[in-house]
Amino acid sequence: MMARRGFRVGAAVALMQAVVLGVACYDRDDYDLSPTEIEKALRVEVADSANGAPVSTLPADGFSRLTLVASIDRLADANRRTLTFTTSAGTLFGGVSNGPSVTAVVDAGGHATVELQSAAVVQEVRVRVELKEAGLARELALQFGPVTPDSVIRFIQVPATLPADQGTTGAVIVQVAAAIPASQRMVNFTTSNGNFIQSGAITPLVDNSARIDLRGPMSLGTARIQASIAGFARDTVVTFIQAPPDTILLDVGLSVKTGAEIAVTARLLRAIGTATQGTTVLFDAVDANGLSVGFFRAVQASNTVGQAQAIFAAVGVSAPSTVTLRAQVSGSTRVGTTQLLVVP
Repeated sequence: MMARRGFRVGAAVALMQAVVLGVACYDRDDYDLSPTEIEKALRVEVADSANGAPVSTLPADGFSRLTLVASIDRLADANRRTLTFTTSAGTLFGGVSNGPSVTAVVDAGGHATVELQSAAVVQEVRVRVELKEAGLARELALQFGPVTPDSVIRFIQVPATLPADQGTTGAVIVQVAAAIPASQRMVNFTTSNGNFIQSGAITPLVDNSARIDLRGPMSLGTARIQASIAGFARDTVVTFIQAPPDTILLDVGLSVKTGAEIAVTARLLRAIGTATQGTTVLFDAVDANGLSVGFFRAVQASNTVGQAQAIFAAVGVSAPSTVTLRAQVSGSTRVGTTQLLVVP
């Protein structure tokens, strides 16, 4: 009985030494480790955390990454310090290599670090870590989850409206994810109306924002703006509104015979750009007493250079007399005037 008891004690001591020393003294031909003991000898975990808990889901955007750390006994033998990482999906980055499988040598503390980059497909993924020389392996289950487009790219500044004057510009700014790699780090802007001052391809700044300036057309309407990066796109809408003139000048001859007609041109001027094409001008004429005289016909809205035209008929106007011609745009307080001499 004493000999048998001594044998049990010796075996227990040997097993305790194997667990304590881990892979440093482990020989697969000598022992068959239980799952609990394998856990002690080789561990793998996610280094990234959210709200204090390890991250287990990575956006399936094709570029987001997680840091994985595998650990063994820091005293492991030199020929048992190389770990092989293999993933069922996505790409592993470790040392100078990348791919579905990479190898990494543990550091002095017994740790090896790699990064897992997501695939652009929602799916479950399993990462396997092996210490082949010791016959040890661990697996970690993760998930490539649905992507929220706003987490990749989103508009942070867009003008709700812009004057339709082909001159005024408004800044369109987007924010992009910091994790997007340099090879995909270009924002492409497109618009269905108006035009951009810069090229439609913009490299984000160090704060991960990208800006482009939109210039409105000369006609009323809307523009659908799209910004895309790394395969993700967001849309927004800008409305082009009436651009009234800052000044109205009237061009007309010096005189007209009573009962005759004469052409009148109203020039709609703006400090920036041109008055919206198709702007309607209201014409009238008054005598020295402020009474309405004559009439206008064939009134044409403004063209692409901001000019509106009409014909003034000096019908029923006594001669000789001076008539004041006036032009105004609806919704604007600007009034253009000039004087015309009516002769017999």
